[in-house]
Amino acid sequence: MLALEWLRASTSSLLRSFHLKGHYQNQTCADTTKLRRAGSTLRFRGVEEGVKEYMAWLEDKEVMIKSSPISHAKKNSA
Repeated sequence: MLALEWLRASTSSLLRSFHLKGHYQNQTCADTTKLRRAGSTLRFRGVEEGVKEYMAWLEDKEVMIKSSPISHAKKNSA
């Protein structure tokens, strides 16, 4: 839980004050023609949307781990 809170806080501050701003290419334009031709339907996301999705995914995993039978067995044996 602490790691998740730390990641959330540091990601949030990173997005607000990115220290490489002005020295870093903040957008790229990839040629996805071959990818699409091969059948890919992936939807690309911006950093902010991707981070939010990733954080939600981590929170779901954290809930799954906490509610797993193995997690309960470890708590009961301690």
